[in-house]
Amino acid sequence: MDASTALESPWKEAVEASYTANDASFSMPAMPADAEFKQAWLDAVNRVLNGDATATDSLAAGQKEAQAALDKAWADLDNTNAARDAG
Repeated sequence: MDASTALESPWKEAVEASYTANDASFSMPAMPADAEFKQAWLDAVNRVLNGDATATDSLAAGQKEAQAALDKAWADLDNTNAARDAG
């Protein structure tokens, strides 16, 4: 199959679907509290989906939970680095 007919193959639909999915995808960067951050995000979504909170309230709570986890993780990392540098 040459390049001119390759895009007419069954792969064309898969490639187009992949590009479409990329438009709505995102990634989370590596961070010291990645598991806690992800859990805060998922908990916020689930509170809304379960009808336990409004989107605004749940996302605000999730933001606070995620920020607290990040602050603690960064502080722990700073303390570990300071102890290593001192020792």
